Amino acid sequence: MAQIKTIDWSSGPTQSITVAGITGPSTPTQIVEIFFNNPESGASYTLEIIQSTALDAVPITATWNVDILFPGGQSPSLTLQKGAVDVFTFVYTENFYSNITYSLNVLPT
Repeated sequence: MAQIKTIDWSSGPTQSITVAGITGPSTPTQIVEIFFNNPESGASYTLEIIQSTALDAVPITATWNVDILFPGGQSPSLTLQKGAVDVFTFVYTENFYSNITYSLNVLPT
């Protein structure tokens, strides 16, 4: 089962989320689904994804909206270690996000 994180861009063009996988026999979660709401055409957005440092957390991978057009059609893998920070920048144009850049495993802010 996946976690779902919805980013509402009307709250600001730069946002940060912390993600954490859960292990266990009943509801293991090691995937986060990321969705975006309320973009404005032509706007640039930045999302910082932080892997939790909680003792019981495990690193988690991401799946993205289909309207996010990563270079080469392939989304990058998140850095899979506690405390890792990955930063993504998107430009929204009409019906999709493009001109995507990202930096993986950057220093925490």
